[in-house]
Amino acid sequence: ILQGDNTDNARFIALTKLQAGKPYRYLYHPWLQQVVVAYYSGMGLADNALSVVANFYFPSPISTHSIRIGMSGRYIDKLNGVGLNSMVGAPRGFRYINTNELAGLFSLNYSFPLFYPDCDVARLAYIKRLYANAFADMAVDNIGSYKSVGLELNANLNVLQISTPITIGLRSSYLLNTKNFAFDFLFNIDV
Repeated sequence: ILQGDNTDNARFIALTKLQAGKPYRYLYHPWLQQVVVAYYSGMGLADNALSVVANFYFPSPISTHSIRIGMSGRYIDKLNGVGLNSMVGAPRGFRYINTNELAGLFSLNYSFPLFYPDCDVARLAYIKRLYANAFADMAVDNIGSYKSVGLELNANLNVLQISTPITIGLRSSYLLNTKNFAFDFLFNIDV
């Protein structure tokens, strides 16, 4: 897909989504790849700006587990003093990082299902799956790097018998730079 209002500003998105053909017990398709490339030129913000986000999923030795390697980076040539939004995200657990100053992020994830309760909770929620995700993140800016490791515990469920799946969870991150723990509540609606 090539998007853009003229030849100077273009955003190229290449997605290979294989989710439809995966068995239900798999968290992610074992060979899913997602790549987003954005190039901006002559917008008054910068002479040239390039952002890239890539996620690559691989099979693990256990068939229902998944390995994901995520990378994102950006390059800005001659920034004219105006902020340009970055597609580079912050490492998990760090709350007060200006992501517009990050040059890149590397993320390693290992996701695995814990169990499938398939249970109804007072007709308010139907819990389909509980799963965990172990992660390690590292982001780099012009000052140094930010590193974190941690674990996420998530539940896939449907609320009030609505078919749209919801994911809720808890994240525990250990920030290697500051040697502190951070905890987050996770919420996602899969549309």
